Amino acid sequence: IRFFLLWSLVSLHVVGGAILFRRFFPRESPWLGFVIPALIVTLVMNFIEHMIAIPSLRLLMPFTIVGSLWLICGKRTHWRGLRLPTGIFLGCFLFTLFLRAIYPDISAARDGIYDLQFIASFCMGQTLPVESIWVPPLKLIYYYSFGHYGCSILIRLFGLDIGTGFNVGAALISAWIY
Repeated sequence: IRFFLLWSLVSLHVVGGAILFRRFFPRESPWLGFVIPALIVTLVMNFIEHMIAIPSLRLLMPFTIVGSLWLICGKRTHWRGLRLPTGIFLGCFLFTLFLRAIYPDISAARDGIYDLQFIASFCMGQTLPVESIWVPPLKLIYYYSFGHYGCSILIRLFGLDIGTGFNVGAALISAWIY
């Protein structure tokens, strides 16, 4: 039941973002609506956390759930052009998250433990750039750690443990790629 609840909550937020994107940019490809809002949230949080450390985002979750439900169920929501991309995204995300739930081993991935330490470093509640928990005096200033930072936002918003958040983030990125 936890698996389905987690899939539902993350899907609710992604589909709500896609509908919001579609409302402001109706002529753009609806496929962009599943990725662009997550990138914008990650960029805004990155900007804010360079000044203020935010160790937990769980207080925002009721507001984001209500906002997403309002966008999805609202009278101004036009599903024309969004049904197929939403169905494909939800199916791909369900499939990849199901695979991650069956095989949750992080160390089996090529760089799983190294990626996990990046995500854990961002979850420690420091201002950016954070210190690496693997090599403490080293600051994480690498361009490729942006995805790890996005995963840490997911973990802090939904109150997940780092291992579950890693697997949900990997499933989400995999669903975006499909």
